Amino acid sequence: MEKGLMAGLLAGILAAACLCDGQQGRSTALKALAFLSGRWVSEKGAEVQEENWLPVSGDSMIGSFRVVQGGKAVFYEFWAVEVDEGRSVLKLKHFNANLAGWEEKDASTRMPLVSSAEDDVVFAETDGSVSLHYHRKGDLLTCTVHHVRNGQGSDETFALTRVSGQ
Repeated sequence: MEKGLMAGLLAGILAAACLCDGQQGRSTALKALAFLSGRWVSEKGAEVQEENWLPVSGDSMIGSFRVVQGGKAVFYEFWAVEVDEGRSVLKLKHFNANLAGWEEKDASTRMPLVSSAEDDVVFAETDGSVSLHYHRKGDLLTCTVHHVRNGQGSDETFALTRVSGQ
């Protein structure tokens, strides 16, 4: 009886250790993104751009972006960064002001993390058509969206300031 109890306890401990190692691996894969956490805002005249990143929790990090013009929201993005096969992947959906989605209901834009350094990460679609480059310097977060259309590249840069205490 004692041997059975000990074997059961050992099996439970080993299973918990494996589970914790798996969770630790997922959290480690997301550590490079911790610098994004917070509320970031840019105001240009009557337009406000706001990006929010929640801290890493478990095996994901989530966020949102919105554009407000003249006091009315005109555009939203919602995303989750999750670990797929040991690699961080940004899964993003776009919405108009009425929450009509751009992507199909069960689809999302998927961009694996392709590079990371201190306060700097790049996500890119596997076909190279779109990439997001985030760089933080103090309270300034710069996001450069690179698009390739018809063989031509173009960049759109967002410079956002961290909101104090957030």
